Amino acid sequence: MKVADKLEYFKSVVNKEAEDQSLKLAAEADEKFQAASDAAEKDAERRANKRVQSELYKVETQKNKQLVSATVAAKRSIVELREHLTNEVFGNVAQMAVEFVKTAGYKAYLKGQIISGIRPYPGARIIVMERDRGAVEELLAEIAPDKLDFECTDEDFIGGYKIFLPERSAIVDCTLKSKIGGEKKSFDKLRINFDKNLETSGTGAE
Repeated sequence: MKVADKLEYFKSVVNKEAEDQSLKLAAEADEKFQAASDAAEKDAERRANKRVQSELYKVETQKNKQLVSATVAAKRSIVELREHLTNEVFGNVAQMAVEFVKTAGYKAYLKGQIISGIRPYPGARIIVMERDRGAVEELLAEIAPDKLDFECTDEDFIGGYKIFLPERSAIVDCTLKSKIGGEKKSFDKLRINFDKNLETSGTGAE
C-alpha cells in the first residue's frame, strides 16, 4: 500500500473515531441534560406542591379562626339576649307583684300567709313592711293577740313577711321579693343545666 493510501486510510480512521467519540459525548450530554431537566422539573413540582399545601393550610387556619370567632360572638350574643330577656321577664313579674300589693286581695293573701306560716313556729315574731301594719293589726283583732307578735320595718321587700325565730336567732324569709328571687335562681339553674347538656350532646355528636 502506498504511503498516500496509508495516510488516507489513517485519516479516515481518525475521522471515524472522532465522529464516534463526538456522537458518544453528544449522547451523554443529552442524557445528562435530560436527567438534570427531569430533576429540576420534579424539584419545581415538589416546591410548588409544598407552597400550595402551605397556602391551603394558611387558608384553612384562617377559616377556622374566623369560624371560632363567629361562633364565640354568636354565643355571646345569645347569652346577652337571654340574660336581657330573663331580667326583663322577672322585672315584669316584680312589677306585677308591686301592683298586686296595692289591691284589696293582697290583704287577704297576706293574712292567710301569716296564719299558715307561723303555725310551725310558736312564739315567733312576724316582720312586715310599715305599709302592712294595718293588715296585721286587723289579723290580731281576728285571732288572740297573744298568739302573734309582730314588728314593722322600713325595708322594702315588695310584700309578704319574715318570721324571726328568737331561740335560733334565725329568719325565715317569706317575702315576695325573696320568692321572685328564688324563682329566678331556679330558672337560672335549669338554664345552666340545659346549656351543659346541650354542649355535651354537641361534643358527642362530633
